[in-house]
Formats: sequence, structure tokens, C-alpha cells
Amino acid sequence: MGTTDGPAHLVIREDSGGSSVEVVGASDTVPMQKLDTWRAAHPGPRIRAVKMDIEGGELDALRGAVNLLRKEHPLLVCEIIEEFADRKGSDRTEICKLLESLGYRIRWLEGTWSPTIVADPDPG
Repeated sequence: MGTTDGPAHLVIREDSGGSSVEVVGASDTVPMQKLDTWRAAHPGPRIRAVKMDIEGGELDALRGAVNLLRKEHPLLVCEIIEEFADRKGSDRTEICKLLESLGYRIRWLEGTWSPTIVADPDPG
């Protein structure tokens, strides 16, 4: 999942949890798709929740899901590890700003191994 549709490059790191997908690169090519594009091709009941743990790619994935988030207002649980986010040029402040601009309230999930937010659609 990302901010564009098309080919991307798989970057494999020694720690598999640190592997990622990047738009520009010279490694193995893999398909990338925006959540908005996926949703348009797979209509159905309202999506009620989305869980993201994509090693720094969360901001790009959220940018590619703006229509889904705006129209369907799912609950969002999103891991945000600054070390991984820095690889992609994003940070927790940018993620929170984007979600708040879409009408979400942000809170930090307690008792998790890694920093995780819960974004609730604001009913007002």
C-alpha cells in the first residue's frame, strides 16, 4: 500500500521487520496500490477498521487512502516507529496532522510493544 499505483521496489533488510517498499530503487520490483484504488475495485460493506504496521510506510499508505478515510470513517490502529518513519520522510506529527484534518481524534494505545495510535472518527 502506498501513495501511488504502479511498480515499487522491495528493500530487504537483515531484520525482516525493517524491510520496506520504495517507489524509486534498483531492487526487485513489486506492485504497489493505493487503498483508494483497491477500494474502488472492491466495493462492499463499509470498512469499519484498518490496522497498519508497515515499517515507516504508514504516511504514504494514509495519503493513498484519503477518500476511504473521508467516506467510510473506519477506526484506525497504526504503529508509528520513528526509526522506520524517518526512512520514508514522515513522522508521527505528519501522520497525526493528516488524520486530524480528516476528522479523526488521536490517542496513544497503552501497553503495546511499539508506539501505536488509535484514530477514532470524530462523530461531530
